[in-house]
Amino acid sequence: LRIRGLEISTTEKEAAGEVAKIGCEITDIKMGNIRVTPNEVRSLWIQCPILVVKMIAKKGSIRIGWTQAKVDMLQARPLQCFRCLEQRHVQQNCKNNVDRRSNCYRCGEQGHLARDCESKARCQICTDAGVSAG
Repeated sequence: LRIRGLEISTTEKEAAGEVAKIGCEITDIKMGNIRVTPNEVRSLWIQCPILVVKMIAKKGSIRIGWTQAKVDMLQARPLQCFRCLEQRHVQQNCKNNVDRRSNCYRCGEQGHLARDCESKARCQICTDAGVSAG
């Protein structure tokens, strides 16, 4: 669930509390940090029980603090292996010989993290296979 249009004074804890009021325990909620887009829209992703997600998504918004924030129900992400970065399996079941755990997730090079990367984004799997990623 993505909540967008949050007020500047809204905290993650406050947002989680409002979601929990709809029908789950605060301990059932996982969330990211509030992010600010270039056009100053504040958003937050929250993972909670599917029944709560459906109730919130059906309404299309949720009141958090002074704001009626819009909500989007996000599609479930496919499984992805953090060892080889391919999809449909996880690291524990990886049979691939390639280990990309120490590579930057943005450019594929070693020695830095994606948050510090200034290189052009590229798909490591496509590059290794000699295929254009576009």
